[in-house]
Amino acid sequence: RAEEAAQANADLFTRREAQGLLTRADLLQAESDRAHASAVKIQAERARHDAAQSLALFLGWTPGRLPAPVDSLSPESGAAIESPTSADVAPVSRRADLRARQAELDAARASRRRAKAAWLPSVVASGRYGIHSADIFGSSGENWSVGVALRWNVFSGAGRLAESTRTRAELRIAETLYAQAVNEAMAEIESAARAVHAATRTVDASIAARGAADAGVTLMRRRFEEGLATASDLLSAESRLARTAQLEVDALATLRLALARHRFATTHQYSEGSP
Repeated sequence: RAEEAAQANADLFTRREAQGLLTRADLLQAESDRAHASAVKIQAERARHDAAQSLALFLGWTPGRLPAPVDSLSPESGAAIESPTSADVAPVSRRADLRARQAELDAARASRRRAKAAWLPSVVASGRYGIHSADIFGSSGENWSVGVALRWNVFSGAGRLAESTRTRAELRIAETLYAQAVNEAMAEIESAARAVHAATRTVDASIAARGAADAGVTLMRRRFEEGLATASDLLSAESRLARTAQLEVDALATLRLALARHRFATTHQYSEGSP
């Protein structure tokens, strides 16, 4: 679009220079702007091709096959994204790192329970039943016994104490690592949410700036055609519009990246337009 605008200005300046309304310097300035816009377009095309090749590589496509993404940059809102509170771990409960830490904590708790149980005496139950009679259907020789015994090894106390100390330390380590992982996840999500909100405001500001620059170009072109503005004024307005348009594209891309980072941090999949 910048190249088309620069070409239109160069054509207009050529006609005005032929009519004696502009100097040769004005025409050369317009030609310089057109050449610059063409060079920027060439660089953008090369960058787009390189980006497509990188994307194809990440997708696992064969060489020579390039993806053609659609132009989906739009002012997608991130206002629905809320930062979690320190007491709410639901947004991070699906994270793989926290699930791993939770599994380690559960294992440490189980080991601690086994170590505590080792201090208790073991219960041994026994039973016996017998018949000492020629008549198997009789009861004169029937006898039975039931017994319960408690066993505790007094010589294994040192080993149980060492095991108890080890499991207690491992449980404390697991609890500390889990709490640290939760805090880091909460901070990461809060940072991602703030980035989305900031990117949303930046998009709004860039859209307003581009609209103002577009209106300024229209006004400046009309004034130039009426002889109330110089060629430099018109070219400056065109340059300002190109810069604001680029800022809008950058802001939209930044917002998309911020939304993607928030999705990754929360491992939450949601459709576009419904963050």
